Amino acid sequence: MKKYNQYTLENYFKILEIQTGRKNPCDIMEFLEDEYYSKSKKEWIRYKDMDITYLIRVLLKCQSNLQSDNEIDKDKLYKIKQIMED
Repeated sequence: MKKYNQYTLENYFKILEIQTGRKNPCDIMEFLEDEYYSKSKKEWIRYKDMDITYLIRVLLKCQSNLQSDNEIDKDKLYKIKQIMED
């Protein structure tokens, strides 16, 4: 049986809108409609259906992947410079 998460980002932003009496920023609401592919669940998940803990883990993973890619690019540039100098 699939668990139901009552405290999703969608619900959080609905509550926030009620508590503050202000509309949520449209760019945030558009972001919540985007999807992320979960390798562990093998399915696409909308950000609005995630809880905050899961979203933070997704963002940390993306950040880690970007840093790894950046390191690989630095190594490639260094090797190219070495070849050009020789």
